[in-house]
Amino acid sequence: MSALSNLLASNTSLTAAETEHLQQLVAEWQLLSDMSFADLLLWVPISPDGTFLCAAQCRPTTGPTAYLYDRVGEKLPEDRAGALHVAMTESRILRESDPDWEDGVPIRREAIPIVFDSHTIAVLGRDSNLTSVRSPSPRSDSLLRTSFSDVTPKFLLSSSSSGVRMASSPSVEIPSRVMHLRARTERFRSRTASTVP
Repeated sequence: MSALSNLLASNTSLTAAETEHLQQLVAEWQLLSDMSFADLLLWVPISPDGTFLCAAQCRPTTGPTAYLYDRVGEKLPEDRAGALHVAMTESRILRESDPDWEDGVPIRREAIPIVFDSHTIAVLGRDSNLTSVRSPSPRSDSLLRTSFSDVTPKFLLSSSSSGVRMASSPSVEIPSRVMHLRARTERFRSRTASTVP
């Protein structure tokens, strides 16, 4: 038995299937944490009064952690678990608009319900450290500008026509895209040919 399943068995009334569902999530969530640049915390309700237990935690490798200490095993009383309670009872994502400050670190919190068999069994906390929000690199910024200014308008040219025309004559759309690509390729070749000695 894993540490997570032991923790869930001793503190919750989750079924074996619900516990397995949470274990599968935790087994695969490092990628989610890395892509969202945020700590992920698995919160489970442990009492009818609204107390939640942190059953698992994952820190991002792509950015700073929101917490300097491990939160697994921490109990959050009802007065501090409002967002978790809303996500649990209403089965909806709750994003806090203003960051909370913890140990001098601004943290943006999200509470995401984990649904199994049509009911919410736990809440995934997505907590982002806002001290060093990632900004795009010069290369990705240049690629983004190029994509939107050069390529996108040419490919979306036929999108202004009616849906009926596009559905009834898709061959008209394809040659126009090829024509734009061919023109760009020839223009690029002429520039590179003129710079070669």
